Amino acid sequence: MCGDLEISPGGTKIFTKCGHVFQSTEDPSTDMTHIGTLGSAWNSLTFDEINNVYTVGDTSMRKYNCDTYEAMGGKSINGNGRFIFYNDGYLIVVTEDGEFPTKSSIQIIDATPTPSPTSVTNLNESAVGTTWINWTWINHVDENFNHTMVYINGAFKAKVDKDTNYYKAMGLSPASIHTISTHTVDIWGNINQTWVNDTATTSEAPDIWADPVGIKVALLQGEFEKINLTLGNNGPGVLEFEVNGTVDWLSVYPSSGIVGSGEQTNIAVDVSADMLINGTHVGDIIISSNDPDEGLLEIPVTLCVGKDSNESIYIDFTVTDAVLSYDGEYLYLSSKPDYKLYIVNLITGTVDKISFSNMTESLTITPQGDAIYLALLTREHSYGFDEHEGCIAEIDPDTRSVVREFRINVDPYDIVATSDGCLYASSGSGQWTYIRGYDLNTTSEVGNASIRHRSHIKLHPSENCIYSADTDLSPSDIEKFGISEGDIQALYDSPYHGDYPMWGDLEISPDGTKIFTISGHVFRSTESQSTDMTHIGSLGSRWNSALW
Repeated sequence: MCGDLEISPGGTKIFTKCGHVFQSTEDPSTDMTHIGTLGSAWNSLTFDEINNVYTVGDTSMRKYNCDTYEAMGGKSINGNGRFIFYNDGYLIVVTEDGEFPTKSSIQIIDATPTPSPTSVTNLNESAVGTTWINWTWINHVDENFNHTMVYINGAFKAKVDKDTNYYKAMGLSPASIHTISTHTVDIWGNINQTWVNDTATTSEAPDIWADPVGIKVALLQGEFEKINLTLGNNGPGVLEFEVNGTVDWLSVYPSSGIVGSGEQTNIAVDVSADMLINGTHVGDIIISSNDPDEGLLEIPVTLCVGKDSNESIYIDFTVTDAVLSYDGEYLYLSSKPDYKLYIVNLITGTVDKISFSNMTESLTITPQGDAIYLALLTREHSYGFDEHEGCIAEIDPDTRSVVREFRINVDPYDIVATSDGCLYASSGSGQWTYIRGYDLNTTSEVGNASIRHRSHIKLHPSENCIYSADTDLSPSDIEKFGISEGDIQALYDSPYHGDYPMWGDLEISPDGTKIFTISGHVFRSTESQSTDMTHIGSLGSRWNSALW
């Protein structure tokens, strides 16, 4: 209640100092029951003869409708309002200056209803974008003018104060028509009912594209490189853009511009390794534009600062197997005698390691490069017939850390992983034994097929078959297995028996049409048994590792 009140001239309402309104009746059941609020507290309150309420508080005076409690307007006063009185069309306001000692003043304000304010003039769109329109106008010089009511397409949007002469409509659709309508309002809430309107159309939308969508640079300390970034526009509208780098070692030019429909422009990106330490540094090129669908593009930039590419990286451990990360930055090396996986940063030359409780042997990486798998031996491979279990470790290439280890019911000699979440492992023990397929989600075995132990296996690029090469038979041979979601089926071996040396390992060309054996001989890879694994040529020399 706030400790004070006023009663309306008709005696039906009680106005408390907090702004709340209550009934005044002769019936105890309804007397002093709440019926509304003015929405703000007051220091003093008065009424006029046409059922308006005036309050004063702080440095403002306000006017309300006594029946609906709707705010009808207000006016600033000099000082803090203490008392207000109404007399014959005038308001008498007593104010204090808030100083010590306090000084008071009396202000007399004309409360006679005045004509509604003059409408705005020169209402026009001053600027147009794909999703916005900015309108401007001229406000009439009027002592009692308070604000402009703005409507867009008939819907009320904002009250624009008397010192502002523009409104920006946002979130519109490209190439769409919109009408602004305005009413002016004075300090007492009088509304000029005349509409002032203007209609405008948003611009057609551009469609931004960038090439490349990611940048990777390797530099020595103090070096720099200039890279070309192309921005294009496939949309019907004009593309407006701004470009910024998020780190000090990135600079771009030009930093802004426009691109017409169907056109493109080049942005020069300067990458500098000056004053940077060896290691990997990341940043972004941020492209903001008026494309309504892709208003903000982020082009990731990776800068690897490190050793001279001609320098060797010296390691002091025995390498058992190796795989290269998908981005070519890290080399993963297993060392069976050390029970370790070494991770070499090829840019900086630094070497990290992960230790295991079992021997580390075969490595494989998924075709999409999102996981690396390492075979862990619980004991040495054996020619005996007691095929024993082993383990698999999963490595995250992004964090270069162990995700998990799980047991498998095979002594893993060689392994491959597919993009559909399966792993296949050939056995290293038991002579005539099995190649087994596992579901990596559950780690359970899905299928198996007979294979000679210690066979190297390679995944075909189609991921629908595996080729193997035995290592301890004479003459050596290669064999094909069909695979599907962990299931595996032995199909057939090559049509040769000693005609061409195989020598126990192989690689498959990226297009999946050729098999290169370690002896240097080359064979076809086809879907027809009549032509599959048939000889087509020779490199003329043996190799230990092959790549394309």
